[in-house]
Amino acid sequence: MPAVLRAVFVKDWNVHEKMRGFGDMRSLNEEVRSWRANHDFSPDEAIEIVATVLRHHVDPITFNKALDRLPGKAHEFWKGRENEPETAGRA
Repeated sequence: MPAVLRAVFVKDWNVHEKMRGFGDMRSLNEEVRSWRANHDFSPDEAIEIVATVLRHHVDPITFNKALDRLPGKAHEFWKGRENEPETAGRA
């Protein structure tokens, strides 16, 4: 994984920590904004926007195969991004 992505997504990640539930989008987006509260300009729908853009830049067949291995709410979230335009959530 490239250094920047590794630093953002997996640095200090304890893979042995008990997994939390998926949660509701409002709480998850609040968590995103809290990470760097003093200089974070994340929009209210940051997760949805990133997920939608990501969906438009990956191989859909491979991505859907990976989705089939996700549990309930996580699977529903990602499948819900499938047909959204890439500009979804932008002001």
